[in-house]
Amino acid sequence: MPYTCTLSADILEIAKKELNENPETRLEACHQLIEKFSIDKAAKLLFKYYEERRRDKEIFSNYLPKDIKKIMKYNLAGVLPCKDKAGRKVIIFKPGKWNQKQGSIVDFVKLVTMLLELVLHEEEEIQVCGIVVVVDFRDYSLNHFWSTSTIAPKVVKILQEAFPIRYKAILYINAPQTLHMLNKVLTPFMSKKFLARLKVVDRDYTQLYESVGKECLPVEYGGHEKRNYAELSNKRLSARNDIFIELRKYGTKAN
Repeated sequence: MPYTCTLSADILEIAKKELNENPETRLEACHQLIEKFSIDKAAKLLFKYYEERRRDKEIFSNYLPKDIKKIMKYNLAGVLPCKDKAGRKVIIFKPGKWNQKQGSIVDFVKLVTMLLELVLHEEEEIQVCGIVVVVDFRDYSLNHFWSTSTIAPKVVKILQEAFPIRYKAILYINAPQTLHMLNKVLTPFMSKKFLARLKVVDRDYTQLYESVGKECLPVEYGGHEKRNYAELSNKRLSARNDIFIELRKYGTKAN
C-alpha cells in the first residue's frame, strides 16, 4: 500500500528536530529499510518488536481484541479521547482495579499493549509526539503485587525494548504503600532513560496537571473530560481486529 504522510507542518517540524527526519527523504528511507534492513536504531527496534511477538507466546498468542472481550468490559484501561497540552496521547490503566474473576493478568497485559498498538496504527503523529502513560494504583494491594510481580518485568522489557513507541512520561498516581516492593522488582529492568521518564505523582495531582493539563483528563482526576474513555477505547479496539490480523503476516524467523 502506498505511503501517504498525514502529519501536519508543525508535527513534521518536531519530527525533524527531535527525530532527525527529513520529509523529503522519508519514503526513500522506508524503502531502504525494507530492502536492506538498515542497522539504525529504528530498524533494530522494529526487529526486536517482531522478534518479541514471535518469541513470547504467552502474550502474543490469541492476540486479537475478540480474545479479550471479557476483561474489556471492566474498563481497566483506556486511551483518552483528546491529546494533552503537548499533543501527546494519554493512556490510563488501573492494575488495582483488576482481579482474577475478570480475566487473567495476561489478558490485562494484552489489553494495555493492544491499546498502545491501536494508537500507533491509527494516529501517525503519535510516533513523533509520543505518549504519556498514567498508572493509577488506587486499590492496589499486596494480593495484586503477588499476582502481578512475576509478569511485570516481562511487560517492562517488552514496552521498553521492543515496543515502537516514544514514552514521554510514565506517571504513577495514587501510589500505595506496596509500591516500593514493586519498584524493587521492576527497577533492575528499567533503562536510565525509562527511569528518567517515571514520576510518582503527589496525591493532589498537581504534577499530573503540570504534565498533561486538565483539559484532557477525566473528571475523576479533577479534569474536564466527561466521556467514558475506557468504553470509547473498547469500542475502537473491538472494531479493529483487522490491525492485529495484519500484524500476524510479519515477523522474524526462528534460528
